[in-house]
Amino acid sequence: MTPELRRKIQQRSGGRCEAEIKVRLQWQRCAAPATEIHHLLTKGRGGRNLDRVGETYHLIHLCSECHRASVGSLAYEGGMLIDGSVTWDRLIDRPIYSGQDQYLLEKYGTTSGS
Repeated sequence: MTPELRRKIQQRSGGRCEAEIKVRLQWQRCAAPATEIHHLLTKGRGGRNLDRVGETYHLIHLCSECHRASVGSLAYEGGMLIDGSVTWDRLIDRPIYSGQDQYLLEKYGTTSGS
């Protein structure tokens, strides 16, 4: 991840954890001091390909406690993981997303106009 991409995430978060946590049956932002950047679309499923083009949608600034909780069976429900995968298409020199996330489909799906 480039320093510029890291700066964009830190500016967006205001230095506070962006995780949504459940408090008394309601979801709210954690807002503890953020120290780590988490890939909602994991690096192993192509998150690095999105990093490569400067995309920030799949990245979230977290406190260490929320980052430790970002794996496991509740990760999708808690908004800590995005389904699908991204590959790099060498012919058109851009990432291609396949999955259910509407934003990623529109921007990087096989039918996107970019």
